[in-house]
Amino acid sequence: MQDQTFYVDQEERKITTRFAVMLKHERKRQGLSLQRLGELTGMSASYIHRVETTERQNPSLTVVLLLAKALEFTPYQLFNLFIDVDGDWNATPSLEELLMAHEFTIGETKIDNVQAKQALIKMVELVVYEMSEKVTIDDASTLSKLVSEFHSA
Repeated sequence: MQDQTFYVDQEERKITTRFAVMLKHERKRQGLSLQRLGELTGMSASYIHRVETTERQNPSLTVVLLLAKALEFTPYQLFNLFIDVDGDWNATPSLEELLMAHEFTIGETKIDNVQAKQALIKMVELVVYEMSEKVTIDDASTLSKLVSEFHSA
Protein backbone atom coordinates (compact mmCIF):
# COMPACT_ATOMS: atom_id res chain seq x y z
CA MET A 1 0.00 0.00 0.00
CA GLN A 2 1.24 3.45 -0.91
CA ASP A 3 2.03 6.03 1.78
CA GLN A 4 -0.91 8.49 2.05
CA THR A 5 0.98 11.21 3.92
CA PHE A 6 1.78 14.43 2.18
CA TYR A 7 3.78 17.52 2.93
CA VAL A 8 2.26 21.00 3.22
CA ASP A 9 4.72 23.76 2.52
CA GLN A 10 4.89 26.21 5.46
CA GLU A 11 4.82 29.12 3.00
CA GLU A 12 1.57 27.87 1.45
CA ARG A 13 -0.31 27.78 4.75
CA LYS A 14 0.63 31.24 6.01
CA ILE A 15 -2.28 33.04 7.60
CA THR A 16 -3.34 36.37 6.22
CA THR A 17 -2.86 39.62 8.06
CA ARG A 18 -6.64 39.95 7.78
CA PHE A 19 -7.11 36.80 9.87
CA ALA A 20 -4.67 38.01 12.52
CA VAL A 21 -6.35 41.42 12.75
CA MET A 22 -9.84 39.92 12.95
CA LEU A 23 -8.72 37.40 15.55
CA LYS A 24 -7.51 40.18 17.83
CA HIS A 25 -10.51 42.40 17.05
CA GLU A 26 -13.04 39.66 17.84
CA ARG A 27 -11.24 38.61 21.01
CA LYS A 28 -11.26 42.19 22.30
CA ARG A 29 -14.82 42.85 21.11
CA GLN A 30 -15.99 39.85 23.11
CA GLY A 31 -14.05 41.02 26.15
CA LEU A 32 -11.76 37.99 26.18
CA SER A 33 -8.22 38.22 27.46
CA LEU A 34 -5.48 36.25 25.77
CA GLN A 35 -5.48 34.03 28.85
CA ARG A 36 -9.23 33.34 28.63
CA LEU A 37 -9.08 32.58 24.90
CA GLY A 38 -6.21 30.27 25.69
CA GLU A 39 -8.35 28.46 28.24
CA LEU A 40 -11.17 28.11 25.70
CA THR A 41 -8.86 26.68 23.05
CA GLY A 42 -6.24 24.83 25.07
CA MET A 43 -3.49 27.11 23.73
CA SER A 44 -1.11 29.37 25.57
CA ALA A 45 -1.81 33.10 25.70
CA SER A 46 1.64 33.78 24.27
CA TYR A 47 0.98 31.51 21.27
CA ILE A 48 -2.31 33.29 20.52
CA HIS A 49 -0.53 36.63 20.84
CA ARG A 50 2.05 35.49 18.29
CA VAL A 51 -0.76 34.49 15.89
CA GLU A 52 -2.50 37.86 16.39
CA THR A 53 0.69 39.75 15.61
CA THR A 54 1.57 37.43 12.67
CA GLU A 55 4.81 36.52 14.44
CA ARG A 56 3.43 32.98 14.14
CA GLN A 57 2.40 32.91 10.48
CA ASN A 58 1.52 29.31 9.84
CA PRO A 59 -0.57 27.71 12.56
CA SER A 60 -2.13 24.37 11.79
CA LEU A 61 -5.67 24.07 10.48
CA THR A 62 -6.64 22.64 13.87
CA VAL A 63 -5.39 25.80 15.61
CA VAL A 64 -7.27 28.05 13.16
CA LEU A 65 -10.48 26.06 13.63
CA LEU A 66 -10.18 26.05 17.43
CA LEU A 67 -9.72 29.83 17.48
CA ALA A 68 -12.59 30.34 15.03
CA LYS A 69 -14.89 28.12 17.08
CA ALA A 70 -14.02 29.84 20.36
CA LEU A 71 -14.72 33.24 18.80
CA GLU A 72 -17.88 31.93 17.09
CA PHE A 73 -16.83 32.78 13.54
CA THR A 74 -19.34 31.43 11.06
CA PRO A 75 -17.91 29.24 8.29
CA TYR A 76 -18.62 32.10 5.86
CA GLN A 77 -16.69 34.62 7.99
CA LEU A 78 -13.79 32.25 8.35
CA PHE A 79 -13.70 31.52 4.62
CA ASN A 80 -13.72 35.24 3.79
CA LEU A 81 -10.73 35.83 6.02
CA PHE A 82 -8.69 33.55 3.80
CA ILE A 83 -10.13 34.17 0.34
CA ASP A 84 -7.76 35.69 -2.17
CA VAL A 85 -10.00 38.23 -3.88
CA ASP A 86 -7.36 40.35 -5.62
CA GLY A 87 -4.41 38.01 -5.89
CA ASP A 88 -2.83 39.47 -2.77
CA TRP A 89 -3.50 37.49 0.40
CA ASN A 90 -2.15 40.25 2.58
CA ALA A 91 -3.80 43.17 0.78
CA THR A 92 -4.89 45.99 3.02
CA PRO A 93 -8.69 46.21 2.94
CA SER A 94 -10.32 49.50 2.01
CA LEU A 95 -12.25 51.48 4.60
CA GLU A 96 -15.44 50.57 2.75
CA GLU A 97 -14.60 46.85 2.97
CA LEU A 98 -13.89 47.15 6.69
CA LEU A 99 -17.04 49.10 7.46
CA MET A 100 -19.34 46.96 5.35
CA ALA A 101 -17.96 43.66 6.64
CA HIS A 102 -18.22 44.39 10.36
CA GLU A 103 -20.47 45.71 13.05
CA PHE A 104 -18.90 48.52 15.06
CA THR A 105 -19.81 51.28 17.47
CA ILE A 106 -19.52 55.04 17.38
CA GLY A 107 -19.63 56.15 20.97
CA GLU A 108 -22.28 53.91 22.49
CA THR A 109 -24.21 53.45 19.24
CA LYS A 110 -23.89 50.12 17.46
CA ILE A 111 -23.65 50.58 13.68
CA ASP A 112 -24.89 47.41 12.04
CA ASN A 113 -27.14 48.34 9.13
CA VAL A 114 -26.08 48.84 5.54
CA GLN A 115 -27.74 52.23 5.05
CA ALA A 116 -25.94 53.80 8.02
CA LYS A 117 -22.62 52.33 6.87
CA GLN A 118 -23.13 53.65 3.32
CA ALA A 119 -23.95 57.13 4.65
CA LEU A 120 -20.84 57.06 6.83
CA ILE A 121 -18.69 56.05 3.86
CA LYS A 122 -20.14 58.91 1.79
CA MET A 123 -19.38 61.36 4.63
CA VAL A 124 -15.78 60.20 4.84
CA GLU A 125 -15.37 60.39 1.05
CA LEU A 126 -16.83 63.89 1.01
CA VAL A 127 -14.60 65.18 3.79
CA VAL A 128 -11.42 63.47 2.61
CA TYR A 129 -11.68 63.72 -1.18
CA GLU A 130 -14.11 66.46 -2.13
CA MET A 131 -13.91 69.21 0.47
CA SER A 132 -11.09 71.68 0.18
CA GLU A 133 -9.64 73.88 2.89
CA LYS A 134 -12.36 76.40 2.12
CA VAL A 135 -15.67 74.70 2.88
CA THR A 136 -18.48 75.99 0.70
CA ILE A 137 -22.15 76.24 1.58
CA ASP A 138 -22.78 73.37 -0.86
CA ASP A 139 -20.22 71.21 0.95
CA ALA A 140 -21.79 71.97 4.33
CA SER A 141 -25.27 71.29 2.94
CA THR A 142 -24.21 67.97 1.43
CA LEU A 143 -22.52 66.94 4.66
CA SER A 144 -25.61 67.92 6.66
CA LYS A 145 -27.80 65.77 4.38
CA LEU A 146 -25.44 62.82 4.79
CA VAL A 147 -25.46 63.20 8.57
CA SER A 148 -29.27 63.23 8.51
CA GLU A 149 -29.26 60.16 6.26
CA PHE A 150 -26.91 58.43 8.70
CA HIS A 151 -29.09 59.22 11.72
CA SER A 152 -32.28 58.16 10.00
CA ALA A 153 -30.86 54.80 8.87
